[in-house]
Amino acid sequence: MAAFQGDRRAPLWFLTGLAALLCAAMVIGFYELQADAIGDRAEAAFDQVLYGEAEPQGEALPVVSTFQVAEDASLETLSGLERALVDDYEEYSVQMRKGEIYLLDSRGDYAYFIVFDAAAAQQKGLIGYEVPPDGLLIAYADVSFPIEVVRLTTLVIAGFALFGLIVFVVAQRRVARNFDEDDAAMKSFFANASHELKTPLMAIRGYAEGVKTGVVDVEEGCDVIDRETERMASLVESIMALARVDADAVEPRMARYDVRDVLYEAVEAAAPAASAKGVEVGLDAPDPAVLTCDEDLVFSVFANVLSNAVRHADGEVTVSLHRDGSGVVCEIANDGEPISKEDAAHVFDRFYKGRHGSTGIGMTLAQEYAHLHGGSLTVRVANGKTVFRIRLPRGAR
Repeated sequence: MAAFQGDRRAPLWFLTGLAALLCAAMVIGFYELQADAIGDRAEAAFDQVLYGEAEPQGEALPVVSTFQVAEDASLETLSGLERALVDDYEEYSVQMRKGEIYLLDSRGDYAYFIVFDAAAAQQKGLIGYEVPPDGLLIAYADVSFPIEVVRLTTLVIAGFALFGLIVFVVAQRRVARNFDEDDAAMKSFFANASHELKTPLMAIRGYAEGVKTGVVDVEEGCDVIDRETERMASLVESIMALARVDADAVEPRMARYDVRDVLYEAVEAAAPAASAKGVEVGLDAPDPAVLTCDEDLVFSVFANVLSNAVRHADGEVTVSLHRDGSGVVCEIANDGEPISKEDAAHVFDRFYKGRHGSTGIGMTLAQEYAHLHGGSLTVRVANGKTVFRIRLPRGAR
């Protein structure tokens, strides 16, 4: 089971990692594309202003500015950005090639710039600008604002991506937790089912050996074997029915029925068990109660709840059926020991065994079938009695 859980979790962790990589790639890719676009526009602006090329259609180009730097000249007249350009050139002059475009990134200032000496200006075909014989000409395009906009936009996108990733991880954890709960429920289901099936099988085997060896009377042994076989068949049928519900393979055959007739049949089916225990079943259903429902499923709901009520009754089970504003309500009460809060919280759990009950899935099936009709099945204690309340709506779900 642990290996099975790991196998189910592995795709979730893979999807989480993949989502994180996609988010990172999206954010980085956006920033790189926008930064490249700004660089392309700066290059187009240099080509137009410095070399006389035609202006690209439909593009807003950054403004190109120039200034001269003579040897040993004062830099006091230059702007802060221009001084930063000179400092950057002086620091990296050995690596920089004259006439090539470079990017300045200095304390929030961003600018593409080109440094010309006389030779580079002649070689590149600089038009309309003079380069001092003993100095430099620096042309630059200030792109601080567009790059800052791109940075802020990237941060916003990264924030949304991170939020989406957190939501995805939370959802993944919930799915993983549901997997664990499903695995635990499945393990418990199979363990309980095996135990429940083992009990009648052991009885059948024991009495069969007793009959074979002559220890047990043949008639008595056959009665026990017949009873336990019936019990086992009923349990297998219930397990298969619940499996169909879990697989969404139950398709209610809806038609118009007076559910009083269905309830009458369920009461008649419970009569032998009630008579054997000395329990009187009283029925109060004076008015027609026509619904769109699946007759067999509704019968199963009534029959399972009635069987439970007869099993726990001391001497009386009362059944009432009445219409309400949006459907019908059936209440089945027994005069046995009132159900405890603990049992009431788990009575519809699969194979739950209360203090005085028997294990099984009849009540689980009854509730599932009620839900298939858009109805409900609940339990409460009223006037010292345990009351199961079945509510079914008028129309099909």
